[in-house]
Amino acid sequence: MNNIFVFSAANAAAKAILKVTAVHPKPGLATPIDINALDGVNYNQKLDACMALIPCFINCASIGVETAELNPEDAFSILRPALAVGEQSALLASKGAVRLRGEIFLLGLLCAASGRLKAQKLNLTRMALTLTASSFVRGLCERELFNLNLDNVKTPGERAYLNFGIEGVRGEAEHGYSLSLRAAGLLSNITDMHGHLNFRNLALHTLIYIVSENSDACIAAHNGIDKLIYAQSESKKILDECGEFNLVSLEAAAKLDKDFRKYGISPRGSEVILAAALCIMGLSSYDFK
Repeated sequence: MNNIFVFSAANAAAKAILKVTAVHPKPGLATPIDINALDGVNYNQKLDACMALIPCFINCASIGVETAELNPEDAFSILRPALAVGEQSALLASKGAVRLRGEIFLLGLLCAASGRLKAQKLNLTRMALTLTASSFVRGLCERELFNLNLDNVKTPGERAYLNFGIEGVRGEAEHGYSLSLRAAGLLSNITDMHGHLNFRNLALHTLIYIVSENSDACIAAHNGIDKLIYAQSESKKILDECGEFNLVSLEAAAKLDKDFRKYGISPRGSEVILAAALCIMGLSSYDFK
């Protein structure tokens, strides 16, 4: 039973990344047609990296099952090396082009949370999943971000915190996946309202909502705070123009994509949040019995 469960959990995580990657257009991001505006990563490289993550997500779900009796912080000390192995697997599979660091972190924690809840015979509701995932990383921002300086910054996310106080995926996880949950709620609502449309339209609308709300660490680190504010305001403008009950048009999204590419803006942090939202929805809807 546990083998079936951990494979199903890993499938939900990998499927979430694959579905987001396949959406087109995505402003400034890699799609089946366009490369990433920031680093030139293409669709096939992301697919290769994602498929290499399935063993990582299986491992995370298994760790969640096997450490269900441990303190969550102690379980995270076992989980963290598994996440690092996943990052190396993605890099190797994509020939050094793609790390998927944010997806590995947020979705790996969710897989572990699903395993912990399964072992404890608790329901995999959205709130249970996110609160359990958050419990693994209590105090993480204070431990890993508060004492950063120019000598020990290693990642764009850490640079975004040092320069602008943006906590990135660490903050999203520690604070209970708040934006991911809001995105999942929005995606569920617009699916109910516009179920006749394909997933591309629904996911695109949700992504632009996320960009409008998210302090995207990738944009801040690479483009500065002015471009982050620009990305948020332009996304909000599109949402306001389409109204409360309508979805963002593909034409409006294509124009935003053109503008983002002109400035080299890539909202990778927001893409990660959308993948986390889909993973939450997938894990909470599975019938693991």
